[in-house]
Amino acid sequence: AGRPGDDRVYVVLKHGQIVTIDGADSDTGDGADDNTDDGVVLDISNAVSSELFEEGMLGLAFHPEADVAYVTYVDLDGDLRLVEYDVDPTSGQFGAERPVFTVFHPAEMHYGGALQFGPDGMLYVAVGDGRNRENPHNLANELGKILRIDVRPGGPEPFVVPPDNPFVGVERADGRTWSLGLRNPWRFAIDPTSGDLWVTDVGESRFEEVNRARAAAGPVGGRSVSFGWPSFEGPEPFEPHMPPAINMEPVHYYAHDDGRCAVSGGALYRGAAIPDLSGQFVFGDFCSGEIWMTDGTDEPVAIAQIPAVTSISTGPGGELYATSLDGDVVRFDPAP
Repeated sequence: AGRPGDDRVYVVLKHGQIVTIDGADSDTGDGADDNTDDGVVLDISNAVSSELFEEGMLGLAFHPEADVAYVTYVDLDGDLRLVEYDVDPTSGQFGAERPVFTVFHPAEMHYGGALQFGPDGMLYVAVGDGRNRENPHNLANELGKILRIDVRPGGPEPFVVPPDNPFVGVERADGRTWSLGLRNPWRFAIDPTSGDLWVTDVGESRFEEVNRARAAAGPVGGRSVSFGWPSFEGPEPFEPHMPPAINMEPVHYYAHDDGRCAVSGGALYRGAAIPDLSGQFVFGDFCSGEIWMTDGTDEPVAIAQIPAVTSISTGPGGELYATSLDGDVVRFDPAP
């Protein structure tokens, strides 16, 4: 992740650390970058459960105006925690932790955990379905959804529910809900230019999805949208008894063929270094390592190969960086 006014890249490590590297030093080829221990700015590894594959520290977002950061991680009870940290404006060191909220998780998988600030200043948080297919359309809980909150750094309460959230005032509904119908939204991205919401949702057994909700009725897309799970997986009905009426079809899906297994990423490119990527959503597959770009209308185009890719994110200057479970940090640069 990138921090406003900072040239360093902040890298989230699964076991519970955040480290910084110089963005100019990130590996731009096929090999690993070994600079992920340049500067440890947060170490809560003793509070993070990371032994299982889908556990660990999961997400990081810096407030666009205040010197605070928001982090998601799986705690020692197996629940998903969202916390706020003060950040030293000069050193980037993280200070005291303040809990924002905790999501009880019924299973040790499908956590989601990605988070990002929208152009409306609200914080959006993705939460997986907890391996229960009843949750994504159950408005009474947070599971299988994207949540939207108004954080209050330094205020008496860490957040409030925005009054214009779509389910505020609906009986028994969690007012934080923005979008629903998701299985494991490991990563999502909000286009800083258009406000379109892009969500990659990991499939069950056959298909991986790339979803796009256009910002037609507000600053950020996805308001009250269901992305379909478990009524659909990709293009096909999965559990038809679930309500499909407001399902939004994915703009792209692919099958579990040729070693592909789990969609990973991505990010909207609005940087300046690679004009051919402008306006493209860049994502990959964890198992095959393939990286693609798409504008949501044409078939995705393969552009790179990164083994065990876990995330594709925007860093300093709007440039893109990818991380791998192998420990690599890779910057996207123009082809020579």
